[in-house]
Amino acid sequence: MSRLLSLSIRQKLIITFVIILLVPSLVISSTTYWKASDYIEEEIMYSAAESVSTANSLITNEIESVESDLDYFVNELGLERNSQAGRRLKPFGGPNPRIDHPYSGRDESCGGCNDRHSA
Repeated sequence: MSRLLSLSIRQKLIITFVIILLVPSLVISSTTYWKASDYIEEEIMYSAAESVSTANSLITNEIESVESDLDYFVNELGLERNSQAGRRLKPFGGPNPRIDHPYSGRDESCGGCNDRHSA
């Protein structure tokens, strides 16, 4: 403490001004940092929720489209699956990359196995 009292007025003023400038600067910068990190975290969570919602909508639309197509074919062909149904569905398999086999079911010629076959 005696060393602090032995400093010149110039040195005491410099130390005082440094303390007066550093303390508020540290308080302001800390507060700004915490608020910014909270805001960024909220934005990331909001963006993630929006992305999940968009993906959910896209998947739901795709599934509804496929279900609609399936309902149409079931109603059009009836519930009976036969070789004629397979021939009628064959043109839909070529241009649509989402369709692996437009007609699948049991092929009685292979002994009633459960493998998928196209007509």
